[in-house]
Order: sequence, then structure tokens, then C-alpha cells
Amino acid sequence: MPSQYIEDLPLRSEEKQKLSELCAPSPAALLGMMNAAPEDFRRLLGGEAVQNVLHSLRRMVSKSDEAIVDAPAPSFHASGAILGRRPPNMPPSKVDFEERERLFQELQRLRQGDDQPATRQRAAEIEKRLQSLLDADAQ
Repeated sequence: MPSQYIEDLPLRSEEKQKLSELCAPSPAALLGMMNAAPEDFRRLLGGEAVQNVLHSLRRMVSKSDEAIVDAPAPSFHASGAILGRRPPNMPPSKVDFEERERLFQELQRLRQGDDQPATRQRAAEIEKRLQSLLDADAQ
């Protein structure tokens, strides 16, 4: 069941249900969501309904909440790769990639085959060889 403030909005019951599914706990929260993604709400409700809802929500929220919602979002530093600095030099890998790939393919083939003791034994041997290749690279 939609929150009381959603029930008070000038919308059809289907539209009220859509807004209720967003789980906005207060008119200020819904107003903030609508300000953050106006195009999404236009697609969800339609342009005229959005304008009616915005008008109604602004009457429901306090002036201080409205000021917070209308304030520009703070800017944050971008995350990710640091440009302007070269990546660290990594030592070349000691893994024989062709051998690793060959062993891995053989292990995959064995795992898809029968479940005989000899097959399981061979798969265990290959796993040990693969692990030794990776261990050698870590040293």
C-alpha cells in the first residue's frame, strides 16, 4: 500500500503504485529523486503528471527540506586511473603461457569426460602442475 503522501498526490492508482515501488520514505526523498532523474520520471509518469506531482510535493515539504533538495549536488573527485603518471614497471611473467593453456585445456577435457579413478588421478596431476606454474611466477 502506498504511503499516505503518495495517496495524496493527484495521480491514478497505477501511477501511485509505481511511485510507491520506489520506496521513497518522504515527500522530500521523492522530490530529490525526481530532481536527480527528471527524464526517467517523465518516462515513468508522463510530462503533465510529473509537473503535477512536483507541484504537490513542493507544497508538502518544509522550506528547509526544499532548500536541501534544490541545492546543487556536491562535486566529488573522479575515481579510477591516475592519468599523467606512468604505470609501474612489472617484471615479466615467468609462466609459460603455452604450457599453462595446454594443461588447462587438457584439464577441461578430463573434467568433461568419464569419472573413472584414472581420470580423476590424471586431473589431480594436471592441477598440481598448473599450480606449480603459478607458484613459480609468484616467486
